[in-house]
Amino acid sequence: MGLVRALSIKGGLTMRVLGPTPRYAVRELQGQGLLPPSSPQQFLSGAELLGIIGRAEDYQRTHGAVAAAPDTGQTVAPAPGASKPGSP
Repeated sequence: MGLVRALSIKGGLTMRVLGPTPRYAVRELQGQGLLPPSSPQQFLSGAELLGIIGRAEDYQRTHGAVAAAPDTGQTVAPAPGASKPGSP
């Protein structure tokens, strides 16, 4: 569920209506190719986890998801005494 929220994946009709429940979040991640097909009791190896993280990063780059903070439309003023780009 956390990965679906971090990548701002909307999902299909059921996930939009019920929200990112664990069942539909896993199905959506599998459908997007981010998770390998698995059963609920199956464990992931370290290599599989790294693969998932890599695919999530690729998804984030191609779909423009903002994982750190949503865009609020507010601008942040530079800190006092901060140098401008290109100045010494």
